[in-house]
Parts: sequence; structure tokens; C-alpha cells
Amino acid sequence: MQTDRFGSKRSSLATAGSVRGRTTLRVLALGALVALLALPGLAADAANDRRESLSKVQDAAKVVRQIMGAKDKRIPDDLLKEAVCVAVFPNVIKGAFIVGGSGGRGCAVARDPKTGRFGQPLFLKIGSGSVGFQIGGSSTDLILVGLNRDAQATLAKGEWTLGADAAVAGGPVGRSATAGTDWKLDSQFLSYSRSKGAFAGVALDGSKIMVDKDRNLAVYGPEATPEQILMGQAKPDPKIARSLSALASTLARYSPPKPDVPR
Repeated sequence: MQTDRFGSKRSSLATAGSVRGRTTLRVLALGALVALLALPGLAADAANDRRESLSKVQDAAKVVRQIMGAKDKRIPDDLLKEAVCVAVFPNVIKGAFIVGGSGGRGCAVARDPKTGRFGQPLFLKIGSGSVGFQIGGSSTDLILVGLNRDAQATLAKGEWTLGADAAVAGGPVGRSATAGTDWKLDSQFLSYSRSKGAFAGVALDGSKIMVDKDRNLAVYGPEATPEQILMGQAKPDPKIARSLSALASTLARYSPPKPDVPR
């Protein structure tokens, strides 16, 4: 009788183990099925992010062409020639920008220290902040001109705030910046805005800049870091490389190559 009891217990344990094993297999199979079904949606999201990224680069290039096409209301030529990096945020919306929503998206390019040429774009987001002016009901284009390598390093941070993590000032406007004062000494960035055709230097203190992880992932893949992207070391799909160069190519018209030199 004792042996039977032990045998019965062993049989019960074996049955329970078998049930647990089958349950685990079902859970794993269900998880695999869910993951498999999600793949098309993830691929579609990545493709959409890639398309929107390329469109944003084109928009940024268009903003630069339009602003630099003005005779007297433009970023001064001598200032842009000194730029180490430039970030452009087309079509930032007032409501989202000021109350802290998604705000706007844009991209930034930096000069290669050896060739002096602007490179591939790093995708960014701009968020809440008190911008010190009324954008109005229409969208606004925002531009940041980085004046040194510290500005470039700041752009590559995950998240940072203008005025707190990097000094910023409204930039001079016109054909030449020589009439200005100490813009090269006082700030890492000079900032500009254009709304309803009006273009001006404007302070953007308190605005948050964030690396747009989703769009950089869609364009450059999971291994590329913000620093590698700005330095031209990331490898995008060759099929989109030309489209990615739109902002750099546009800036090159107004700001010729300027390699870093020992000072």
C-alpha cells in the first residue's frame, strides 16, 4: 500500500509537470505568433519613418534656400561661413511648441573636421520652452547655427536645453555680421525664426532639443550613434544617400568647405 501511495504521488507529479510543460509551450508559441504578426507593422513603421525623414531633409534644405535667397533678411554670409554645424526645424507649430507637445522635428549637419564639408543629417526633435515671442497661428521655421565643436557635441546629446546646457542668442540678420558685437564669443548657438515671411534672430532659451531615435534608427540602423552620424561615420542605405545630402548640398552653396585648423 505504501508503494502504491508513492507511485500515485509520482504519477500525479509527472502529470502536473506535463501540464506545465504543455502550457509553457503554448505560451511560447503564442508569443512567437504575436511577434511574427507584428513584423509587418514594424516594417511599415520603419518605412514610414524613413520617408518622413527624407521629406524633412528636403524641407530643411528649402528653408535654407528661401532664407538665403533674401537680399537683406538672411543669415549673414560671413557668419554662415564660420558655422561648424547647422540645425533646421521646419514648420514648428505654436501650440505644440509652447505647451510642451511634440513641437517639431528637424535635422542637423556638421562639418567634417578634415574636409570642412557638411555631412549627413542627424534627426532631432524640439519641444517645450518659452521662446520669448509669439509664433502666431501659422507654423514657424527655426534655425540654429553652431559656432564651435562644443555646439556639435551638444547636438549629439540625448536631450538638452537651450540656455541651460548651451548658450544661445538671437543671431544678427543681413549680408554681414561684422556690424554685430561678440556673437562668436558669447554663444555656442545663434538662433533664427521665420514666420509669415518675417525672418529674425530670436532667443530660444528653455527650448528642449532631443535626438529623434526612431528616425535615426529607420535611416541609419540600430548601431549608429548620434556622434557617428554627425561625423559621417554611419552607413545609410546607398539608395537614399543622395536624398540625405540635400541640406548639406544646399548649405555648401553659401558656406564653402572650411576644414578645422590648429589655433
